[in-house]
Amino acid sequence: MAPNALKGIRDVYFHGDMEAAPALAGQSAGLIDPVKSAQQIIEETVVQFFAITGRLGGLASAKAFGGRSPNDRLE
Repeated sequence: MAPNALKGIRDVYFHGDMEAAPALAGQSAGLIDPVKSAQQIIEETVVQFFAITGRLGGLASAKAFGGRSPNDRLE
């Protein structure tokens, strides 16, 4: 690995730029307990997607994000 290969490591982890530097997996590998099939992972991801977008849709319908309505002025 080149000496400057990790100069963009913050962009990988904090901004999701997977081209900025090599992503190191050692720290997160210890967090994996079950071995899941690709089908299980996709199904869980889809369920989570619909749960999150459902909540966001409710906020949009109520026109309230973070306790503010679109008509509130930012000061």
